[in-house]
Amino acid sequence: MAWQDISGDLPNLPVNDAVFDKNNPNFLFVADDGGVLYTYNFTNYTPLGTNLPPVPVMDIDIDNSGNSIVAFTYGRGSYQADITTLGIKKKYGDIAGNNIHILSYSSLFRTTPFVEFSSTVQQKGEVAILDLSGRMLFKKNIIIRKGNNRFSFNTPSKIASGTYFMTIKTGKSFNRLKMLKIKR
Repeated sequence: MAWQDISGDLPNLPVNDAVFDKNNPNFLFVADDGGVLYTYNFTNYTPLGTNLPPVPVMDIDIDNSGNSIVAFTYGRGSYQADITTLGIKKKYGDIAGNNIHILSYSSLFRTTPFVEFSSTVQQKGEVAILDLSGRMLFKKNIIIRKGNNRFSFNTPSKIASGTYFMTIKTGKSFNRLKMLKIKR
């Protein structure tokens, strides 16, 4: 197998994250030290949207509906953009039966991470924290109410600073959120 250069006309800046569009795998979104760009051909990269300050974007995620992208910057907060206007989206409703929609979560935390989400039905679920190797560090079974929900917990002291994933599972959906624990 040989590597192929797909950097095209990307700016000469560090790339911090990249995600493929959930509904169209030919679209790639890239977060770098100057903002967020997208491409459909891995040659021409276009800045995404307006009003995003020209700062390092450390993480990007596409919401469960596939209609918007969230950018988490270094020191300037988080921003959301509608990507249906790019002409690459179709409104599918609940994708693959997914009835959990993430509203917000703590991408950075010290002791108490949280997630806010809505559900179209009341159901049983599971929230877990995993390290980068996939090892489960925390797990709790929860009852998810129809409507808006918020879940938070104190992290065990054994969890060191670093990158982790929070997962929310139900019978019909699975959501994975990337989080960074910072020093106390």
